[in-house]
Amino acid sequence: MRDTSRLNRALLIMSRLFAVLFLSSTALVAAMACQQDAVAQWDYDEVFYSVEVDTFDSDYDGYDDSVTLSMDVDTDGGWVEVTVDAYLEDQYGDILASDSATWTIYGSEAEYGQVQLTLFWGDPGEYDYVVELYDDVSYIFTEDSRSGSVYLYPVGYGDIAVVTPTRTPTRTATPTPTPGPGPGPDDGGFNWYILAGVGVGGLLIAAGVMQRNRRMQRGKVTGARIDELKAKMEKWRSEGYDVSDLEDLLK
Repeated sequence: MRDTSRLNRALLIMSRLFAVLFLSSTALVAAMACQQDAVAQWDYDEVFYSVEVDTFDSDYDGYDDSVTLSMDVDTDGGWVEVTVDAYLEDQYGDILASDSATWTIYGSEAEYGQVQLTLFWGDPGEYDYVVELYDDVSYIFTEDSRSGSVYLYPVGYGDIAVVTPTRTPTRTATPTPTPGPGPGPDDGGFNWYILAGVGVGGLLIAAGVMQRNRRMQRGKVTGARIDELKAKMEKWRSEGYDVSDLEDLLK
């Protein structure tokens, strides 16, 4: 008798629990349906009215490497906040640049948003841009999208390498005296001979002094110093300097 009573109580408790679960599930389903209806009521449709494309040169090297997309978005509702995601893709579909913009629109009035895409690497050529439109109610579903192509150069494409010119010092040649006209009967020819003799003598004396100094200098330089000077002479020669005088000195 007691066992039967316990069994009846257990069945009653289980039936009550089942009824509570059934009612809770029904209420939850009804609430979700009402929420979906409410969302559908306020989820307006937005579309791109226009997308203006303008390429420009961001690094001033003479080649367009960026594109600005100016977008006017319309809605069939009132005030709506919209977001646009933009991508720059190559021919394989790889995304090379991206940008996004968020702004508020009202009805079909003209309110523009802008995004900029810059090509930082790659070859000059056609690249695809894609813009996708979302609203503030649901960021999962795309309201509208547009795509196109632009011709771009990578950043720095027009840069010119600066080449430092090789320095080549020039030797200053000793001016050669220009002989004057031959002596005439009354033009002071005797003075010209004196001046020419003094000039030649000065040159000979200067050459002798230079030769003497060169021999004395050569005598003072040791073998190790000569090797060091020869190494420096080869370095200077590779840099474009005229080392013929030093080469004569070290012979």
